[in-house]
Amino acid sequence: MEGRIVIIVNGDSVSLFVPSLFLENIKSIEDYSSRPYYSSFIRMLRFVSFVISISLPGIYIAAINFHKVMIPSDMIVPIIQARETVPFPLAMEIAMMILMFEVVREAGVRLPQQIGSALSIVGALILGQVSVSAGLVGAPTIIVVSISYIAAFVITPIADVTALLRIGLFIASSLFGGYGLIVAMLGLLTHMISLTSFGIPFMAPFAPFYFQDWKDSLIRLPLRWKKQRPKSIPNQRKTRIRSLPKTGDK
Repeated sequence: MEGRIVIIVNGDSVSLFVPSLFLENIKSIEDYSSRPYYSSFIRMLRFVSFVISISLPGIYIAAINFHKVMIPSDMIVPIIQARETVPFPLAMEIAMMILMFEVVREAGVRLPQQIGSALSIVGALILGQVSVSAGLVGAPTIIVVSISYIAAFVITPIADVTALLRIGLFIASSLFGGYGLIVAMLGLLTHMISLTSFGIPFMAPFAPFYFQDWKDSLIRLPLRWKKQRPKSIPNQRKTRIRSLPKTGDK
């Protein structure tokens, strides 16, 4: 349908297709069985969840430690009061929570499904509640890190990359504040634009710009409007194959 290559290995239950671009992580096969406007809303929600997941801890520590003027006065007082009993710096507090959530998530994956699901939910709730009650972690920190990890579940194909990006942006924000976060995100965007998948730019159709392919990007237009294959992927046939030829046709 799109001129891609499918790789199927005998004995492996997973098949691959190339080239694989960034937008493939935002899309889902269920999008094509739903209405276009709902599929477009879900895709934009996945993209926003990806940005929130990697940047929310960094934004939080940058706002608290470097740019308190960003926080409304009605919110800054409860946040400061919640951290009065915490004996650790904010950076160490967030780092502890990130590592704790990573340990719980990895343990839930390795254990059997029935035990792993319970551990992932109950373990995180108990550890978070006990940590706040003991005064080791502030409640706002638990909320920020929890939202960051919950948002990552929306984009499971790149959950491993999301975890590393979250830590990298958090380190940049804890060292240089909002300026470090912006520079790190610009560096990340530059790196993503420079990547290729089998010679195809990883960020196509946004970089390079192919407006024709926007029909099936962050938004999904009706299938009847998608008569041509993606222009960002070189292929010999410009139009999609709608039906198989009849018997006897050449």
